[in-house]
Amino acid sequence: MIHAASFGWTTMVWLSQTVITPMQNLDNAKEIAIPGGVLQHWLGAVLLENTTLERVRDFAMDFPDYKTYFKQFYIDSKLLKREGDDFDALLKLSRRQIRSVTLNINLSAKWVTLSPQLGYASMRSTHIGEVDWKKGKDAALQERLPGAEAGYLWRQNVYWRIVQNGDGVYVEIESITLSRQPGKLDAGRFLNGFVKNYPREFIEGSIEAIQQAFPRLHH
Repeated sequence: MIHAASFGWTTMVWLSQTVITPMQNLDNAKEIAIPGGVLQHWLGAVLLENTTLERVRDFAMDFPDYKTYFKQFYIDSKLLKREGDDFDALLKLSRRQIRSVTLNINLSAKWVTLSPQLGYASMRSTHIGEVDWKKGKDAALQERLPGAEAGYLWRQNVYWRIVQNGDGVYVEIESITLSRQPGKLDAGRFLNGFVKNYPREFIEGSIEAIQQAFPRLHH
């Protein structure tokens, strides 16, 4: 389940150089075309010292504390349901650049242990609603109706891959996002930079949050 290509960068990660890179989505060696949609695919990798696979796993699956761990993205986070290693969660994403974008994200997540040294998590959005802020209204209930949405983020899948060996714990985070393609009537919404910048910033911010939670040893 570990990307062979990305772990070809193990030497860079071992030398404290985190890897953050766009990925290609190909079908018969050609980019996959999505009519009306924008697909972005990013991956980050980092080496953590003085920790264990179990601790990183618990960090990754601790959805109630995402609003603390990943506070640059989430203003609220809740665990809705857990059955063993299956999780349902609600995340409220808020990003402000030129204008605010606030999204209610329902996700379904699963943790899989492949061996004592290797595991992965898959997190798939099942619903993303754009919040329409209105004075005197409950913001959580004021989601724009289908067809009235700007299409900032239609879906996002996130995958964690965690490997423990003698060097420490290697972590990959992979994000695949789908947004609406800009058009003449709504080109202005892209001026705030969300659709263009969020996929990359999500990986950068997630890697930074992991490094803060598991700081390197001082030599």
